[in-house]
Amino acid sequence: MQLMEHYCMQLKRIYSYVVQQEGYYPAWALSDKCADIEITNLNYMLRTMNNVVFHEGPGAGKFEDVINGLHSEFGYGNCGNALEAGLKNSSLYLNNDGVYNEKYKVDASNKSKDNDKFEYEFDIKKMDNAIREIRWDPGENANVTINDVVVTVTCENDIEKKYSIEDVTTNGIDLGNHIVFVIPDPQVIISLGGKYHVSKVTIEGHGVRRISDLDNHKISRRSRTVFQKITRVCNKLKNKL
Repeated sequence: MQLMEHYCMQLKRIYSYVVQQEGYYPAWALSDKCADIEITNLNYMLRTMNNVVFHEGPGAGKFEDVINGLHSEFGYGNCGNALEAGLKNSSLYLNNDGVYNEKYKVDASNKSKDNDKFEYEFDIKKMDNAIREIRWDPGENANVTINDVVVTVTCENDIEKKYSIEDVTTNGIDLGNHIVFVIPDPQVIISLGGKYHVSKVTIEGHGVRRISDLDNHKISRRSRTVFQKITRVCNKLKNKL
């Protein structure tokens, strides 16, 4: 459902480009009443955000302090990406009898010192039940890109099972050799292929908290293709009715 909502949002964004492609100049027209509402809402949103950022956010206080705090908090500036904000910490959930919940959740911090890499080591407490599936959440925010992922699961008797990005199921968009997450709460599900008592899980790979312009273009192109297919189906149904 979240992915479909994303596609709908992408479709709305291409309205003006479709018009322009047909040789027209696109424009948005608002009545005076609607424009008043838009300006009032925008003013309220910006004023509220400013109050939170300057009085409660990182480096709250003077303008320079706020900017420096935001650079530090979100990883921009010299690093050129937002790995520190998006992939600094992540969580692993153990599927216990078909259920994911906070009781069987393990947190870990990124051990890699490289800005575009991650390395998490989850130590699992001994469980009575063997598990057949785990879920890795690489942060909570949207706009995350991951690739070269290797998941190593250590089971009883020090048996290791390895999984790559091709072996997982996600709520992201597979773009070949990497996966992008355009919605919040990104999830990566690893099926173990049987029931095992797990003692440790290590997850390594590359990732940044942003989506490149090229990937955005690919996603938009997919959205247009989906929109065209939906339109054709709707037209066929309409003709039959």
